[in-house]
Amino acid sequence: MDNSSKPVRKVISLTITQSCNLACTYCYERCKSKNEMQFDTALSIIERYLNNPTDEYDECEIDLFGGEPFLNFTLIKKLCETVWSRQWKKPYLFFSTTNGSLVHGEIKTWLQKNKNRFFLGLSLDGTQSMHDRNRSN
Repeated sequence: MDNSSKPVRKVISLTITQSCNLACTYCYERCKSKNEMQFDTALSIIERYLNNPTDEYDECEIDLFGGEPFLNFTLIKKLCETVWSRQWKKPYLFFSTTNGSLVHGEIKTWLQKNKNRFFLGLSLDGTQSMHDRNRSN
């Protein structure tokens, strides 16, 4: 099989918050804080890659990362809706991993509405008992 025809994806990881609403025993993020990425910063980073006319990569994956990214849902929503409203030189997709604890109400409704253009991963820790032990219940 010839892999040369496979699209090259550029991954853009934006740490949009350093906060988390859990205290998982294994967490690698030792410097949690209330710092959040600003909208203008996030948009300028995305613009740089989505408007790149070169052939270095064919598409972009925009990963919204944290702590728990949905603690900064205001930024997620504003950023995605702004990007979706414009034309770009490169195709893209949005992705985020969540612990799932905030996916209800407005966030759940918004994710369901945008399920074809915002992709979500759920972080789980194995069995129910292992998950509960590691996630501070």
